[in-house]
Amino acid sequence: MINVARVFASIQGEGIYMGAPTIFVRLRGCNLKCIWCDTKYARKKGKGHEVEEEDVIARIADLSRCSWIDITGGEPLIQDVTLLVRMIKEHFSVRQVMVETNGTIMPSRYLFHNVDFWSVSPKLSNSGERESLRKDVLKEFAMRSNNQFKFVIDNPQKDIAEVFELLEELHIYRPENLIFQPQGYKDQLELMRQMQVILADKYEHKAYRILPQLHVLLYGHKKGI
Repeated sequence: MINVARVFASIQGEGIYMGAPTIFVRLRGCNLKCIWCDTKYARKKGKGHEVEEEDVIARIADLSRCSWIDITGGEPLIQDVTLLVRMIKEHFSVRQVMVETNGTIMPSRYLFHNVDFWSVSPKLSNSGERESLRKDVLKEFAMRSNNQFKFVIDNPQKDIAEVFELLEELHIYRPENLIFQPQGYKDQLELMRQMQVILADKYEHKAYRILPQLHVLLYGHKKGI
């Protein structure tokens, strides 16, 4: 059984697959308490929310035939999602599985081999959870190409410098799909403009993308959209 907050269909709002029709399986429980967390309702596991993996599969089957299924949270890896991933792959072989993680928990060998794409969001000082960083986990992800490293930017001048210092410390010099994402409770477009000026001025030789939270721009902070 797994602890589920909600299962819903929408568009992917973050990262390189932004805009893709996606079914989200949002699990409950997280090992962090980020200051700007936008899914606080999913932080804690709740009694009465435990469901069988078969019920999640049935709910997915009732929803639209999206090409992506995104297991998110909270932090999905504080639960054992092995059976859920296995059942998704068995029942929906033409769909791809994405898992979102804060990069503090090492995935199992099975998950590394069977999850199609990882969205890894290490926490900077602006989250209040910088001490949570697991360098060994981040290095393991960096060795693989099926992922994105997504950093939430609150103070562009400070945060962007912190990102590149972290990557240097980890000896990750050209990570695949480096994403700078504005903190969603602020003016995203203004933050993105500030990011572009700083990046073009100081880091023009680096590979990166500046991407918003599309779902927030379209719908605000409504649940299940």
